[in-house]
Amino acid sequence: MEKKILMRVLDEEDVVKEKEFGRYIREKRLKRGFTLSQVAVRLEISTNYVSQIERGVREVTDDLVVGFAALYNVELDKLFWMSGKIPVDVRKLIMKDKDLQNALSYIHKFGLSTERKERLTKEFLKLIKTEIKNNHEFI
Repeated sequence: MEKKILMRVLDEEDVVKEKEFGRYIREKRLKRGFTLSQVAVRLEISTNYVSQIERGVREVTDDLVVGFAALYNVELDKLFWMSGKIPVDVRKLIMKDKDLQNALSYIHKFGLSTERKERLTKEFLKLIKTEIKNNHEFI
C-alpha cells in the first residue's frame, strides 16, 4: 500500500507569520523567565521543537497554539491569528454556515481589489458591532 505524505506549501506570507509568531512566543517565554526546557516539559514536546517554533522554522499545531495561549495567558483567538491559523471555533462556524461560506467564496472568486475587500470587511465588522450593541443577548 502506498503511503501519501501531505505537506503544506508555505508561501511568503506564511513564513512571515511563523517568524512573527515565533518572536512573540519567545518574547513571552523570556518575560516569564522560562527556559526552553521548561516550556518543552509543560507542552510535552522537545526543547528542539520549541526552539524551531520560536525561530519560525517549524509550523505550530493547533494543540500547541492552545498550549502556548494557556502557558503565557494570551487570548486564544489572538494567538491563532498570529500563527496564521483560523481559530478552531471560527473554522467550525464557517463549516456550519453555508451563507458565510458563499460570501467568502464570492470574495475569493471574483478577484475583488484589496481596497474593496478591506472596505467590505470594515462594513461587515461595523454591522456586527452594531448588532451586538443593539442586541444584548450576544453580550
